Amino acid sequence: MTVLSNLEIEKLIAQGKLIKNSSAKQVGAACYELRAGKTYFDLTENNSRTDLSQREFIIIKPWHRVVILTQESLEIPNDILARVVSKGSLFSIGLSAVCTQADPGFKGQLGIVTQNFSDKYIKISPGQAIAKIDFSFLSSESTKPYNGQHGFQSNFWPIDTTLQKQHSEVASDSRVDSELDEAYKVLPKDVSQVIESLVRKQRRVNTGIIALFAINALTLVFAVLPSKPIDTATAIIINLISQILVSAFTFLRRAK
Repeated sequence: MTVLSNLEIEKLIAQGKLIKNSSAKQVGAACYELRAGKTYFDLTENNSRTDLSQREFIIIKPWHRVVILTQESLEIPNDILARVVSKGSLFSIGLSAVCTQADPGFKGQLGIVTQNFSDKYIKISPGQAIAKIDFSFLSSESTKPYNGQHGFQSNFWPIDTTLQKQHSEVASDSRVDSELDEAYKVLPKDVSQVIESLVRKQRRVNTGIIALFAINALTLVFAVLPSKPIDTATAIIINLISQILVSAFTFLRRAK
């Protein structure tokens, strides 16, 4: 299997093969840099489709998976295999294109699956390079060329959601911890430590508020009993102090 150089890529494009709607500027040493089109699917938000109007741009939210349709259309001959890889400049800011391939016989736009691994929103303009594709000659023509439908043609991206489960559906498995503990595992360590600290503080605040309400309630009960274990004035004072402490606890909870 031989990887095509820029000269071979340019020659095949000139012959009307490999890439339609191409640009000579996108040809690299042994690859072509695919550009973003005007349509994308946000897989994290129920596969929602967005078709950009003029001057709009693609927005990829933190930790979202987005399929971006390429500006180019491919037309892969039966004796060539194409592979898609990430661009280093995008990977360095947290955007990674899932490595995949276009089989011999593939025709049409590619859907580039990208994952935003950063905590920032990433803006991609139509026409911007989003992934690299290289081409290799096969030892012989494939007798099973690609013959399938693209997800965007049916307005539905083909994801096997039956493989995805909610925590409640696997909670009985001994390998699965509580939902909160599982969340700690996937979060960065410093973030999970902050959350654990906040949870502990919240529990202490809640316990204090409950205790104060209990004291306040008992005080009122004692104040109205015939035997008067606590006189009315004392009950009022305790009641006011309890309200002040409850307000203080509530304020501190909101501040944190």
